[in-house]
Amino acid sequence: MVILGSINSWKLDDWLALSKIKDWNVTQFCDGVRLEGKGIVICLLLDGKVEMVTLS
Repeated sequence: MVILGSINSWKLDDWLALSKIKDWNVTQFCDGVRLEGKGIVICLLLDGKVEMVTLS
């Protein structure tokens, strides 16, 4: 289980700013965005709400 804490209220722009800092790959789909970095994948809705987090 992942507890998001204060980042639970982030908007999409906040996530995109973090992905730029972390040099993550960003893929946008019609209904969401996928952020992918070393050991993590975060799927977001277009409003920035977290839909799924995968850690490896």
